[in-house]
Amino acid sequence: AKGMTDAQHGELVSIIGLAGQTNHLVTAMQIPVDPQFEVK
Repeated sequence: AKGMTDAQHGELVSIIGLAGQTNHLVTAMQIPVDPQFEVK
């Protein structure tokens, strides 16, 4: 069977949570988006 182990899944969930925390922090600090990442 293919798929993730429990350890891999736990690490993925941890990374997603950390990314969410970072996004909340950056939004609260009102840091501007770098020009190369702006949607045109």
